[in-house]
Amino acid sequence: MRASAAQVGCGTGSSVYPVLAEDERIKVHCCDFSKNAVELVKKHALYDTARVNAFHCDITQTPLTVRKPNSTLRTLNRPPSIQAAE
Repeated sequence: MRASAAQVGCGTGSSVYPVLAEDERIKVHCCDFSKNAVELVKKHALYDTARVNAFHCDITQTPLTVRKPNSTLRTLNRPPSIQAAE
């Protein structure tokens, strides 16, 4: 079973790529409010669409749903605004 991780507020990917380096089987779904930040994630030397699904998303306006059958999903981190609401 391939593991997946989700990161809301990925910025430029500073947390994404260390996770990928740690586990060759993991796929990361990550998003950010900043289109520029997402583009920097995609320009990283280790960016591979088979392992990284980076996309722009304003979670205050658009529901965020990541569905990946036959996998586990771990949350890498959440922005402070989401943590405070919990």
